[in-house]
Amino acid sequence: MTTQLNSSSQRPWRAALAHALPITTIVLGLFYTWFAVADRYIIFLYNHDMGPFVPDTAPFSRVTASRYWMAGLVASGAVMVLYTGVNWLWGRLFTEFISPDWRRVWIATGLPLLIGIPFITMTVNDPTLPFKNAAQATIAALLGLALALLPGQLAAQNPRK
Repeated sequence: MTTQLNSSSQRPWRAALAHALPITTIVLGLFYTWFAVADRYIIFLYNHDMGPFVPDTAPFSRVTASRYWMAGLVASGAVMVLYTGVNWLWGRLFTEFISPDWRRVWIATGLPLLIGIPFITMTVNDPTLPFKNAAQATIAALLGLALALLPGQLAAQNPRK
């Protein structure tokens, strides 16, 4: 059992991929829900009355466009809560557990998200995002994930810090 739990020291990329798979699934699942399944007019508040100082809340206005990249940060926040919690729990249940380096997990999530987020946001539902907005959402998600994965290893090995 020690060999399997300590696989991050023996097989660092395999452990990182094992952590990256559910993270990638969560992020792409959230983006799919927000951009393909849900009514975008409700999710992103298209044409929402924000008073006389913000008259334009059309799908690609300055105000609404910021909500697209914020979706990447919201997805990253969800990952941070879940990933840190799971690492903390595994660190308490299995004393031999070593969480993989966050950078390897981040790299392993990068390619699927670089392809998946633009594909989802630019091809499904209405209106589809232009490349610029899809790229902003993707970059925000990737940068947010870098911050979201940082506390995982600390929660597993030394949660008091």
